[in-house]
Amino acid sequence: MPTGRSPDSRRSERVVRRRRASIVANIRGQPERFPCLIVDSSQNGFRLRGLFSKLRRGQTIEVIPEDEPFSTVSCNVVWTGALGSKQEGQIGVHAEKG
Repeated sequence: MPTGRSPDSRRSERVVRRRRASIVANIRGQPERFPCLIVDSSQNGFRLRGLFSKLRRGQTIEVIPEDEPFSTVSCNVVWTGALGSKQEGQIGVHAEKG
């Protein structure tokens, strides 16, 4: 079944990067920090694995790679993995250009 996207439709190549990181997100009006794993990254964003049940699509977060703590990247949540799916416990985020 066709997906409606051409094989060349990805804007930038993904690089597998199993790196530890953390995110900072406003939950109930307060910034909270959560550990996570950067599963892969591209020029435009990241796929992250962690406990993200409180995050929602469109929410702004900061991604902080453990090995580069001064390289904080402001991102928007693009998708969240559905419960019971292969992507459960994962989110996709788009890096804001700034």
